[in-house]
Amino acid sequence: MHLTTATRPDIAFTVSYVSRFMDKPQVEHWMSVKRIVRYLHGSKSHGICFKLDDKMDFYGYSDAYWAGNHVNRKST
Repeated sequence: MHLTTATRPDIAFTVSYVSRFMDKPQVEHWMSVKRIVRYLHGSKSHGICFKLDDKMDFYGYSDAYWAGNHVNRKST
């Protein structure tokens, strides 16, 4: 799901927040993921559209701070 945030910024915060609990997910976390999937199913026509132009520049980013907390190995 984390990959969908590149084309669906409307779910970026929610996916990021729920991803924090992947280590030991509880029922409420699974319920949140199911709700995100239902939202995606109901909003298939939403997304980012690009117009075909002569010149198009793409920029990328990377998050390399995985498990930055050395005590519990979790990233915030």
